[in-house]
Amino acid sequence: TTQNTEHVARQKGDLVATDCVDNTKEYPTNNNRIDCRFLMVSPNMSDCEKLSNAFQTIADVTKNFQFPASANADARFDRLEALLGELKTDMQNRQTDMQNRQTDMQNRQTDMQKSIDTILIEIQRVESLASARSRNAVSTLSDKLCFPRGVGGLMPDQLGAISTYDLVELNRWQLKPYLEFYGLAGHNKGEEVKNLLQYLGCRYGEGIGLGP
Repeated sequence: TTQNTEHVARQKGDLVATDCVDNTKEYPTNNNRIDCRFLMVSPNMSDCEKLSNAFQTIADVTKNFQFPASANADARFDRLEALLGELKTDMQNRQTDMQNRQTDMQNRQTDMQKSIDTILIEIQRVESLASARSRNAVSTLSDKLCFPRGVGGLMPDQLGAISTYDLVELNRWQLKPYLEFYGLAGHNKGEEVKNLLQYLGCRYGEGIGLGP
């Protein structure tokens, strides 16, 4: 028995921890450390099976050890990983927002430039029209007409090289390109010629042979 083994061992002067070979007891732990007395057994102990059971019990106890430091470290790593994920998402959202703002700014700049270009073109057209009218106002029937800029640009050369008299002699089909270039119209040839010459600043009426 355990008591006899203890008694015999003590007679021989050996140090024996009886708890080590009694596997019916729970082995206490203190802050995850096993009392070393459980490992102090006599080398002359005959019951090797009980000694083996004792070591097995130690192994079972150590499996249940908890390591708060490691657990806390894992929790910190998990939290850090979550924070990094949130930071990455926030940075991506900020980058997307910045790209959207840049795109919106570029669109606004493009629209503004288009508006500026339109205004400049209109200024050039008005200045060109004023200059052409001033010249045509003092021209004779045989002088070449001065055609101002239109919405589409300058009058083609093949159309611009014409005098007031020659323009009046054109038929309606020949007048059509001039009228379309300046966005003019008329119900008949006489009205079309009148509208075109008035737009160009030419004298139109009694005394110059171009009366209605």
